[in-house]
Amino acid sequence: MGNEDKVKYATRASIEKLLTEDEVTALADAEIRTYLDDGDEFLDLEQLDKGVQRARSTTGQMACVLSRRSVRPESWSKILAHLATHVAAHPR
Repeated sequence: MGNEDKVKYATRASIEKLLTEDEVTALADAEIRTYLDDGDEFLDLEQLDKGVQRARSTTGQMACVLSRRSVRPESWSKILAHLATHVAAHPR
């Protein structure tokens, strides 16, 4: 596993630590659910460098996503702040 992959997995793990138990359960459910509704905001946990994305009818099948509506507003804010800090600490 390359260094970039290690950073990606560490970032994903650190995001999951910001979630409540219910939100972790919702995340697991969201990973099973393969489609997002048109307009849903989400993070692709496999491509965090893309930041917050908005689902379109053409987005197609997704895996490893965290939709904004699946977590509390406080958690979403914490995640975005965490990602901003992470991007600043690990520029490409």
